[in-house]
Amino acid sequence: MSKAKTDRSHEDFQPLFDWKREDGFDTLAINLPGFKKEQLRIQALSCGKMKISGERQIDGNKWSRFQKDFHVPENCNQCEISAKFENGTLNMTMPRTATQVCWSTLECCKPGGGGFFFGLNMSRKVVLGMVVVSLVGVALGIYVACNVRCVGRFGN
Repeated sequence: MSKAKTDRSHEDFQPLFDWKREDGFDTLAINLPGFKKEQLRIQALSCGKMKISGERQIDGNKWSRFQKDFHVPENCNQCEISAKFENGTLNMTMPRTATQVCWSTLECCKPGGGGFFFGLNMSRKVVLGMVVVSLVGVALGIYVACNVRCVGRFGN
């Protein structure tokens, strides 16, 4: 670790935030005065949770930082969450849905899963392909088992 990083003095703070429930979506607004978009990080912790953190230099070796965990609303379509940082406020829009499942968010459900929230890389096509291959394998197994049993019974 460089000497410059170890000499840092940190001021931890808890940002003010507000949840707004609107037709079809929820919005989380986090007040982050003095921060820039590049100084913020959004991570998926596990299904239904996310961590938002940031760090910025105030003066010399004095830094301001925060870290806050949030629960994503249960009926949120995680595939469609969007974030916009403007005028010191991070707005996260979370569309609601009753039944839609997002295959790309399954990665966050694994123990230790997560990473940068907007960079989840599991492809829907890959998951769908795995499901199709599994179903074909099961069907083929049932067919073979039935034919082996039938041939043994009737002596064909």
